[in-house]
Amino acid sequence: MVNAFRRSKVMAFYIGIPLAIVTFIIIWVSTESRIADQTMRSVVSLSLAIFIFGTVLLVSRGMATRDYQKLLPPFYSDLDPQRMIDSLEGLDPKGLNADERAANDLHKAGGYIYLGKTHKAKALLEGISVPPHDINTRFLIYGNLATCALMAGDTREAKKRIEALEALAKDRKSNQNLAIRVGRVSGYLRMCLDIQKGNDVDISIMKEDFETSPVPTHKLDVAYHIYLYMRAHGEESEASEYVRYIREQGAKTVYPSLLDRTSHIDE
Repeated sequence: MVNAFRRSKVMAFYIGIPLAIVTFIIIWVSTESRIADQTMRSVVSLSLAIFIFGTVLLVSRGMATRDYQKLLPPFYSDLDPQRMIDSLEGLDPKGLNADERAANDLHKAGGYIYLGKTHKAKALLEGISVPPHDINTRFLIYGNLATCALMAGDTREAKKRIEALEALAKDRKSNQNLAIRVGRVSGYLRMCLDIQKGNDVDISIMKEDFETSPVPTHKLDVAYHIYLYMRAHGEESEASEYVRYIREQGAKTVYPSLLDRTSHIDE
């Protein structure tokens, strides 16, 4: 990721490399009277030069990671997915390794889901190459694909994606922590699926989730499904709190349009 940002790139290559060269020269000259063997002097000088460059590179990677993290709050905190996507699209993919490209695509896909551009999100998610041992990334992909299907109103596809997600918990490469995460996410997704299919659910669980969740994207999603449930059960007038949250906080997402679409269906 160092190459993806000018600041970290300058630190690594325009400061790190010259500093390593200067270090090599200084050590080479200063050890002339103490280390007679030139091969040993070279080894010592080169080792210290590599250490200095490695340290600078480590700092550069930390800078790049922080700069990348600054691109995400427009969506995850401010619920402005398009602004995050625009920033992420500006990154040079050549400056990212395979894991970083996967994370970048996952973030962009999340943004597209909340813009209602589910085809774009699905294409990105299905295009991510995941090593067989990377169950965690597969978990994120499957969870997003299920969310994508729910956003599109495709309950059959959502069910298939949720089942694929649940199967991860049984994979021999999974650990207990991942199995717990899968259980929580799949349980929530199944509740959303039941609501979309018109089944009865314990809506008090979702109401509590709305009140306690510190994650704006999740809270927005929960508010919409509570609204869907109340609307289906003739309690739409009691959903004003959730509708207000969606229209005010989620104004830059697809959710207000989804509210309008369901209202038009009733008409």
